[in-house]
Amino acid sequence: MTSETYDDLGAAAFAGGTIGVDSELVGGYHPILVTAVDGRAADFAVSSGRARFLKRSLDLAAALPLMLGFLIVSPFIVLAIAATSRGPIFFRQVRTGRGGRQFVMYKFRTMHRDAEQRLEADPELMRAYLDNDFKVPLAQDPRVTSVGRILRKLSIDELPQVLNVVAGHMSLVGPRPIVAEQVLDLYGDDLDAYLACKPGLTGRWQVSGRSDVTKGDRAELDMAYAREWTMMGDVAILLRTVPTVLSTQGAH
Repeated sequence: MTSETYDDLGAAAFAGGTIGVDSELVGGYHPILVTAVDGRAADFAVSSGRARFLKRSLDLAAALPLMLGFLIVSPFIVLAIAATSRGPIFFRQVRTGRGGRQFVMYKFRTMHRDAEQRLEADPELMRAYLDNDFKVPLAQDPRVTSVGRILRKLSIDELPQVLNVVAGHMSLVGPRPIVAEQVLDLYGDDLDAYLACKPGLTGRWQVSGRSDVTKGDRAELDMAYAREWTMMGDVAILLRTVPTVLSTQGAH
């Protein structure tokens, strides 16, 4: 799992509202991405009927204890967010799923309402942000609240996405969900690899360095995942996720 970095590019993301693709497309398919799919989904192991059945079975089996954990810790997180910063409890944004389908993804809000202004107030930090693929070291990021830093380090801000997994918008393992405008920019000719999978809470690039992984390497890892998918591979990624998160490696 990872925090809001390149995924949340755009000033509106800082405010914590529902942003991204036009809300009329939620639940439907993004027209540009649908026309970009050239039918190569069959080339990917993750697209087979067997893979979909096994992934969904694993998602539902593992989501039950995750949902229980979410329900237990959520009241404490909600109180901490509400007590330390103004704004909504949840960050909501329209993201792109398998086949170009649009859905609303949830996170616990980790940024101040005036996050954009806080970043722009420091020109040197703003330049570093732009030069570093829209990333700022977590400890130096003025946009992130004190509670948000803790949530991001441990990727607890991602817990609400268990609801997306149960609803079938996401899987436990897969590429991280991004907004439609960024799919072509990030994946380019490898677009089909992203659209062949349900987005995931964790994946190959998350356990390979999280936000320290470059955009190019991220696309290559997702392409390899789509082509080489196995059930045991998903289980291995899930097992590797826990120590990766606890180490806070690549947290931004």
